Amino acid sequence: MTFWNFVWQISNASVTYTIIGEVSATRLRGKTVSIGMGAYALCIVALTVATPYMLNPTALNWRGKTALFYVYLPSALFGVGSVLWRPKAEPMRNLT
Repeated sequence: MTFWNFVWQISNASVTYTIIGEVSATRLRGKTVSIGMGAYALCIVALTVATPYMLNPTALNWRGKTALFYVYLPSALFGVGSVLWRPKAEPMRNLT
């Protein structure tokens, strides 16, 4: 966990809220943040329901392989996503 926390802290953690605050338009900022928090909450509910089934020996019976789901899937998705989907911040223009 210490290694993954270190990787997160040196990659996206320090700039996540800066990107949200600086890149999105003022009118859309609240909507963008609320959609992101809603998606986060839905993922947490889904994982909270799925994890006991993954660990249960009579259900999915993944046992220790459950850790691979929580390590490799997010690493692949967020690793690729942080490179490809980060918006490019354009310089501010004076429209007056």
